Amino acid sequence: MSRLLLLFTILAAPGWVLADDQDSVMVKELPWQLYMSRVYRYHPVAEQLRLQPAMAEAMLLETKGAFDPKIASEYVHKDFKETQYFERWDTDIKVPVWNYADLKLGYEQNRGVWLNPEANVPDNGLIYAGVSVPIGRGLFIDSRRAAIKKAILELDGNEAERQKNMNKFLLMSAKAYWGWAQAYQQLVLAEEGVRLASFRLSGTLQNVTQGAAAAEDTL
Repeated sequence: MSRLLLLFTILAAPGWVLADDQDSVMVKELPWQLYMSRVYRYHPVAEQLRLQPAMAEAMLLETKGAFDPKIASEYVHKDFKETQYFERWDTDIKVPVWNYADLKLGYEQNRGVWLNPEANVPDNGLIYAGVSVPIGRGLFIDSRRAAIKKAILELDGNEAERQKNMNKFLLMSAKAYWGWAQAYQQLVLAEEGVRLASFRLSGTLQNVTQGAAAAEDTL
């Protein structure tokens, strides 16, 4: 995971570049500040964590939509052999006010030779108003407002959780960087050791050639 994190960060800054966004400079090293900046700005995990507040806000907005007025319209008709059996048109607007209770205002226009008698209205239609309350559903618990309160609490909680996860991720990123730096320094020391050993071997071979040292010294 640490190696993948470091690899992604290097690839996110092509050529190990970018002292800043306006003055890009090719460099041979990946400084600590640049590395952490790239991780925070471009790593998918960090980007996902930054998006969480916006997602929580969207969920809260969606929950508040339960109190938005709603307009509905229904149109049904049946014709047969140039005879209008019936035509029914009902349009209403509902405004949520408390729990599952809704204020309702509507207009109804019905006609036809085979119209159900209970649907008879005046020739110019019927305007009606009232309160809609589904019996036995949500009479004692204001679930819509409870949902909003829950969304607000989750929004606050998500921010604290997001910050905690971001800190953990940045700490893991820092460990990956310094682990890589340690491995690099070990490589540098190993290469220096090989260079010194090669230099010593070269000197010993030269002494053997000149007779100043025994051949066994090269082993």
